Amino acid sequence: MYASPKQTLHEPLLTVEEQRASAGRTRIVIPREEPSPITARAQKGASVSSSVFSVLNVYVGLGLLSKPYAFEQGGWISLPALAILCVVANVTGKLIVRSFAKLPKEDQSYVRLGEKAFGAAGAWAVRIVIALELFGAEIVLLIFVWKNALLLAPWYMPDAAISESSVALIMTLVATPTVWALDFGSLGPISLIGVVASVLIVFVTVGVAVTYFTKATLSGAELPPFELQPVGSGLPMAVGIFILSLGGHAALPGVYSAMATPERFDRMLDISMMCMFAIYASVGMAGYVAYGWLEQEEVDVLITANMAHDGRGLVPLQLPGHYWRHTAGVGRTMSLESTIMTLAVVAKSFTAISPVLAVLADLPEQLLLGDGYGLSPAALEVRKQRQIALRTLLLWVAAALAYLCSVYGGLALVEAVTGALCSMLASLGLPCAFWAALHRHEAPAAHVAAAAALAIVAACAGAAMSALDIVKFLEHSK
Repeated sequence: MYASPKQTLHEPLLTVEEQRASAGRTRIVIPREEPSPITARAQKGASVSSSVFSVLNVYVGLGLLSKPYAFEQGGWISLPALAILCVVANVTGKLIVRSFAKLPKEDQSYVRLGEKAFGAAGAWAVRIVIALELFGAEIVLLIFVWKNALLLAPWYMPDAAISESSVALIMTLVATPTVWALDFGSLGPISLIGVVASVLIVFVTVGVAVTYFTKATLSGAELPPFELQPVGSGLPMAVGIFILSLGGHAALPGVYSAMATPERFDRMLDISMMCMFAIYASVGMAGYVAYGWLEQEEVDVLITANMAHDGRGLVPLQLPGHYWRHTAGVGRTMSLESTIMTLAVVAKSFTAISPVLAVLADLPEQLLLGDGYGLSPAALEVRKQRQIALRTLLLWVAAALAYLCSVYGGLALVEAVTGALCSMLASLGLPCAFWAALHRHEAPAAHVAAAAALAIVAACAGAAMSALDIVKFLEHSK
């Protein structure tokens, strides 16, 4: 979007003059210290391929499970809509990194960026949007844990509310001690779990669709009509789910600073966004083909629910219990691939509850408990206990709202509204607004105007899509 003679999207983010000025400032205010192990590793520099891996690990999450549902809701137009959103996210990702380049390296944060662009109002806008986005994410994580754990429960009885409530209560009680850990330095394996789970979701969903289609074709049976609409009535909800899966721009400056060749950041982000489109599109279409088309059933917002109750499993497993979606008393068959993927989803969701809550609790902890600097050891211990109590309270408030959403079928609504409103602002709207404000005196006026217009469009579109999602949900609930 911003391409002046001195700086294009494929040139270093800082000019020579800015680098000299920044270097001069850091020599004055930053004492020389021995780098930490993390900093030392970052100084070695990450390659483009490893940086792509890091970006995919941040962005590609449990939203994968809802892609088939989003494609069914949005229709064929979901594919170009997803492509356009990936392009816009690609541009805004580059803009936010350029905006962070305006801050000293020792003081780079999203809140600080908002303050630099618009003063206290910008800082509070970032705090509120990120807090709402994380709160929605926490609700989604809890529902994912409960619903997938419920699929694995052999004692689950059809239409028995006690089953869902008991699983929710047990899993929340088990998760409560994990939020008491205030130091997450030992949680490195979480990233590996997330990557493995995402890979399993992609390969299992695509593999099941390919296998079912191949069997149906070779058998000579007449295939059902392909009824995916050109434009579905649930397109706003689909777009919200897509945007939720493209939220993660706040992590991009860290990826940029860790690269051995930061001038190749733009190419790295181009590759990452193309990979994300391929992953989301393949899972979305494969899930719809396997269940919405070949099975001729409604695609669940969690594709693992369709898989768990699919009697055509590639490797069937006979489990005790009941097939809750149909007739009570009929033995439930859950395939091996469905069991593995459901277990992976439970593990990934559960391990993400505590880190997400820790970031979510940052704002209320600062407001209610202060930053903790300058306190005596006794006062710090008191603050720590209050932190634990506050995080526990936040978890159970989120669990209460998550239970209501789970019981009344509001998971898709939470995903859509969180994506359409919060992620739209955090990853699309605010980066454009901040870039326009920080570069208004040096960038071409047309580029600044375009960025400002995109920020306004993102805010208005997010509010409109959220309203439409809520109206549709209320109509569907009647």
